[in-house]
Amino acid sequence: MLTSLILAYNLGPAVVLRYDLNVVFDGFIPILGGQTGKAEVQLGVSVTGGAGDTVVSEIKTFKVLFNETVLPLTLENLVEIFPKTTVQISPFGKVLKTDAKEAKVPIRLPGLDAMRFPEITYLPLEFPSDGIPEGGTWSFKRAFGGSDMSYSCSLAAGSSKITFTQAQTYETLENESLELVKDPKEAISRVVTTLNGKGEAVFDQARGVFTSVKVEGTVKSAVTDLESGEKSERNLKTSLKCTLVP
Repeated sequence: MLTSLILAYNLGPAVVLRYDLNVVFDGFIPILGGQTGKAEVQLGVSVTGGAGDTVVSEIKTFKVLFNETVLPLTLENLVEIFPKTTVQISPFGKVLKTDAKEAKVPIRLPGLDAMRFPEITYLPLEFPSDGIPEGGTWSFKRAFGGSDMSYSCSLAAGSSKITFTQAQTYETLENESLELVKDPKEAISRVVTTLNGKGEAVFDQARGVFTSVKVEGTVKSAVTDLESGEKSERNLKTSLKCTLVP
């Protein structure tokens, strides 16, 4: 008979970690009036455990490329959107409190949310507090960008590897520059976006941290012109890789 396995994070005061995060967007990207190409973001992130179940994360290095050309952005540009963040977490990876503020970003890139930076780096998955049977499955939801993303997870018996899927659908309004707007009077199109992803992650049970996370996703956006009713589709592939630096 399978026994229940308790998985939990260990991010106490003595823990200091460094993660390398690489995110790639390949396809239609809503910048500069809409571009088809490949954007790549490379980040070095520090993670430090604190008192009272708090954890601090901070971006230390970064590079952004578009079609293999490095963009002239500074670290100061990025931390305006993804600043140093302190969160309070449960042992099972749920963020209970954060000091992150909602950033006013004119575009939305699937799977990225300034309020949820820990969840795309050192807290990629939540665990059930009552444990799971080895080889068993569990599911949970997280809000990204104001709408829920659903996760379905599976842990192979006797393994440290977790496979999972992601699914999210959300609706936005855009102006003629493809910037997000809330007022329908400012919008020229309605966009319904569906994201589906598959990933695998390795969790070090002894240390209580993830050592690697890989996610591949497909994003389809159905665009409707609010005046003419004309419909079109955008397609984007996403890839995320987060690795614990030894």
